[in-house]
Amino acid sequence: MLSEIWKNICEFTMAYVVTPILNMDWRDVVDILLLAVILFQMYRFTKNRRAGRVLLGLVAAAVCSVLIVAVRLPA
Repeated sequence: MLSEIWKNICEFTMAYVVTPILNMDWRDVVDILLLAVILFQMYRFTKNRRAGRVLLGLVAAAVCSVLIVAVRLPA
């Protein structure tokens, strides 16, 4: 049973981690770097502002909403 779990972990890692990394192009790297810079700048901009705290609250509410729907909690 443990060997079967390990085999599934290895297959998952190869399919969803190793293979995409090996198939990356320079455009993918640029895309990831641009996205990281944009998200970091947004984080720095909203970090100490009141709007940032409001945005954090909205994100927390959205995450809770998605979890409630995923777990199917009707109340």
